[in-house]
Amino acid sequence: MKKLFTVLCCIGVVLIIFMFLSKGKTVSHAEPLTQTAAVVNALVPENDPYTHTKISLNSAVFNAFVADQGDLRQKGLSGFTGLSKNEAMLFMFEKPSVLGFWMKDMLFSIDIVWLDSDKKVIFIEENISPDTYPKVFEPHILAQYVVEFTAGTVKRLGTKKGDIVLFSGGK
Repeated sequence: MKKLFTVLCCIGVVLIIFMFLSKGKTVSHAEPLTQTAAVVNALVPENDPYTHTKISLNSAVFNAFVADQGDLRQKGLSGFTGLSKNEAMLFMFEKPSVLGFWMKDMLFSIDIVWLDSDKKVIFIEENISPDTYPKVFEPHILAQYVVEFTAGTVKRLGTKKGDIVLFSGGK
């Protein structure tokens, strides 16, 4: 019994240290390194905090969750169990920056597409698995928008650099 108590105490201390060290990290699922009608399905977390818009890429239309504030950008698709083939997440930033993303707390693979201020595709990463965490995916070029799709969407649509993504809104 004494050994069990000691083990539980040690686990508690490790968890407290981990939580303390995790605070203040600048890289998160959808946070830059530099710093509408809702379509909600069973894959979306309860109490959906996102606004929604339609985006179009190569004649395909997607219902997009919009992450345009710090806490929503940081959370990203964490907590989602997946996206349908006609859903996406659109990250909107105030100005172009070098934007890094990782797969922390992700439950499914995605394609990530970076866009410039004209909403033109400037960089693509395909079929990124949750197993890649803590690797940061970062194109080292300035982007203002980022779109995450379910894995395979980029290939299915033949998406390439220079394609234009249409959506309303933007800073």
